Amino acid sequence: MFKSSRRSLLACLVIFTIIFSSLPIAFATDSSAALATTEQDGVKGADAALAQGRTLLRRNRADQALPLVESALEMYTRANAQNGMAAAQDVAGDIYVQQGQYDTALDLYGRALQIFRAQKDMPNINLLLAKIGETQYL
Repeated sequence: MFKSSRRSLLACLVIFTIIFSSLPIAFATDSSAALATTEQDGVKGADAALAQGRTLLRRNRADQALPLVESALEMYTRANAQNGMAAAQDVAGDIYVQQGQYDTALDLYGRALQIFRAQKDMPNINLLLAKIGETQYL
């Protein structure tokens, strides 16, 4: 009788150990998944803000577009989304050109160019070089 209760106790102890030893791993997985979801949500929000900023810029509402583009740049920076950061800097540069702030625009174009060069994104590199050249002419 003593042996069977000892086996039951041992079995319960093993099950208990397995269940509770896996809990911290499950919590760590859940928190990292939550962090990844938060970053994805941040990038989606940044994408939406940038798209709205571009639309406003095309409608000659640079004063309304700038806060949206700056907000998108901040969200991309927090999420470390390099392509988004470069795209937001490019659009912000366009806004500053439209407002006549050429030095600020050149600075933003230069930062975007560095990111695109690091990624070897030739179409965007060529576009930014053209924008830099045109802005220096103004």
